[in-house]
Amino acid sequence: MLMVLRNKQGEESVREIRIKNLEMENDGDKSLTVFDKPRDVKGTAFLSFSHPVGADDQWLYLPALKRVKRIASRNKSGPLWGLSLLLKT
Repeated sequence: MLMVLRNKQGEESVREIRIKNLEMENDGDKSLTVFDKPRDVKGTAFLSFSHPVGADDQWLYLPALKRVKRIASRNKSGPLWGLSLLLKT
């Protein structure tokens, strides 16, 4: 999938991503988003476990830091659930 981001000046930045979803029978869905292009975000991944009741579980993997960061569910209202660092143009 391509994500096209446009700033106020109309300049575009394109992200190439892969998304995989797994529907769980007795719980919410699991979703994995992996950024493939451009090179500065390649390998960055976002994992989300949604739950019908209670807060979702979310993690962000940053390959440059070789680190996984848990994202608080209260941040879901932010740009792409805490992925704003990837969206800068």
